[in-house]
Amino acid sequence: NGPGANTISVKNDAPVSVLLFLQEVTDFIEYGGDDDDEEYGLEGTADDVNMDGNTVDAADAADAAPDKANRIRNKVAEVKARIVQLEEKIVPLKASRKKITDRRDKSGKYIARAKEHIKTFKSDRKIDDEGIETALFSVFKDLYGVKLQAYHGGSLHGKDHQKIMSNADEIFTLFAEILKENAKEDCKLTHDEIEELCQKYSNLYILWDGAFSYASTINPSREDIAMYERFVTAAVHSHKELGMNVTPKVHLMWMHVKRQMEFPGGLGDKREDWVEHQHQITRKLRNQFRTTKDMEVRGDAMARLHHQQTNPEVQAYMERVDASTRRGPRKDYTTADAARRAERKSARASALELWEIGHRKEMLALRFSFFVMLLV
Repeated sequence: NGPGANTISVKNDAPVSVLLFLQEVTDFIEYGGDDDDEEYGLEGTADDVNMDGNTVDAADAADAAPDKANRIRNKVAEVKARIVQLEEKIVPLKASRKKITDRRDKSGKYIARAKEHIKTFKSDRKIDDEGIETALFSVFKDLYGVKLQAYHGGSLHGKDHQKIMSNADEIFTLFAEILKENAKEDCKLTHDEIEELCQKYSNLYILWDGAFSYASTINPSREDIAMYERFVTAAVHSHKELGMNVTPKVHLMWMHVKRQMEFPGGLGDKREDWVEHQHQITRKLRNQFRTTKDMEVRGDAMARLHHQQTNPEVQAYMERVDASTRRGPRKDYTTADAARRAERKSARASALELWEIGHRKEMLALRFSFFVMLLV
């Protein structure tokens, strides 16, 4: 009795067909089948009236009351049976949902633990102003102008690697001294092993330096191609021996560059260093006119200056002025760049010879392939 006495409570996540079915039964009980008399065969009940509002066939309605009650009971029994069937179907769905939620909860806990471990790891390895890592990066930045680039994912870009290759023998010698001086008591490497490891990385950079140098040669000779193959063989094997990944660039150097060097002009003739050079020129111009707010004025000024700097007459005049101020060639004088190139060439030869002595088997196979190339 009371409000909602005839209302059937159903869970919100019940199937739509069940909700419609129960709503149908509720309407039948509350309204006595006024709207659905034809569906349930109950037309002509005590609730039927004529146009004057008088009750029609009351006696027949009274006789039909027991049948109506039976139909209601049958309908309720049918609903209950249907509910039992649906509950049986829901059981495996609940079990599946429980597995999914358990897996989700476990994943969430795992992620939380991983984040906590990362936080602890970063806290324990926080860079100290006087730590080993800071000292190593100081060698890069202060002595050779090499630094990690934030826009490059916190790693070194191509130009920085070239600087390291050019000065690898000096850089890794300094690294070895820093690592030995700051080695902790529980360090598993002896001083000799630290020096040996740094020397291996130094040789690796020097070997790659030699490989890139010969690969960039314009119109390379057969001897240049043979030297490239020697350098890249040593570089790739040293790369793998140190446990480093064979990236697509390493694969290209190892498997494809030699063939491309045989094309007219060589691979060096197809390089796009001029694009990077243009970027550097434009960057200098942007920095020079960065305070000019008007975009059109800034663009015109940059274009005029670039035109002036690249004008052949201007360049020729600058060369004449420079030549007039020179003292002339000095006896037995070598420029710093020429001396450095000679040192790099000597370091490449030493690193290559050192590797070939320890890898005679690979060198025999390489010499055989070079002999075949000469015959072809």
